[in-house]
Amino acid sequence: MTLDTQSKAYKSMRGLSLAAMLITFILIVVGATVRVYDAGMSCPDWPKCYGLWWPFPVPAGSEYSNFEVFLEWVHRLIAMIVGFIMLPLLYLAVKNRKSFPAFFKVTILSFILLFSQVKMGAVTVWFSNINWSVALHLGNAMLFLATLVVLRMLTSRPVNPQGIQVSRGFKGMLHGFTFVLFCTMIMGAMVSSSYAGGVCGGLFSCQGQWWPSVTTEQLHMLHRALALITILLALALHQKSKKEEETIRTSVSRLDKMVGGQLLLGLITLYSFEYYPEYYQLLSVTHLAWGTLLFVVAVTIIGKTYLGPKVQHSKYFPGH
Repeated sequence: MTLDTQSKAYKSMRGLSLAAMLITFILIVVGATVRVYDAGMSCPDWPKCYGLWWPFPVPAGSEYSNFEVFLEWVHRLIAMIVGFIMLPLLYLAVKNRKSFPAFFKVTILSFILLFSQVKMGAVTVWFSNINWSVALHLGNAMLFLATLVVLRMLTSRPVNPQGIQVSRGFKGMLHGFTFVLFCTMIMGAMVSSSYAGGVCGGLFSCQGQWWPSVTTEQLHMLHRALALITILLALALHQKSKKEEETIRTSVSRLDKMVGGQLLLGLITLYSFEYYPEYYQLLSVTHLAWGTLLFVVAVTIIGKTYLGPKVQHSKYFPGH
């Protein structure tokens, strides 16, 4: 493969991976909107909706409004768009697998997760949006998004990238933070789909108990516990990063600010149930969207430790 061909292939893969990443983020946010508006079952069948590709106006007898059905329909449409973007990405990855082996491997993993995501979407409908199916659906979506972040990073690095050297303790703590953050988000989906967002009232206890006996309340408190662990790990990560390279310190500082923002959003969302319930749905979606961005930043920092910092395209493809 000539240098010019390599350059063009990389540019195409970079554009497609960026598009897939951005639209997948939108897909996750729209999915959260579907959930908080309780519209997950507004299309009772799959892949069609009321047996139609265009179910508007909603057939007579439906308990859902046109708006609710439209949310679910748009969610499925965006998922289809992601699939259409991934097809040429897969083609390029397979075609250039010898020149860009890392990109090929991650693309294959991404496609496996995409296929799993489609199946999980069907499962959530078949099981009437039961909480565990919603949580698995979100979890798989986050893993899929992570692979797209890595694909995007690969196309802004040399073909054989060198990671930023960090201490073993920092890398382990970074992985631990990202894993706990992931679990916190999954538990948040369980809370939302179990209608447990406002069951506990105040911040420091649940109906006057540290550990309630009601299952939905337990889910809520577990989400809080995981959020607390996430915050503590973020603080520890900040302290640990002081001995790392400036690129890593800057990235962790950005991560810390986002954790603070997520904590504030969580508190505002919690108290919205009692004081401003008309804003709960918007706040809940914003909370999930911000958490998703936080997860992307964490994955990006991990990526830097394996792939190194971003470089200019011309540095590894001279003349372009």
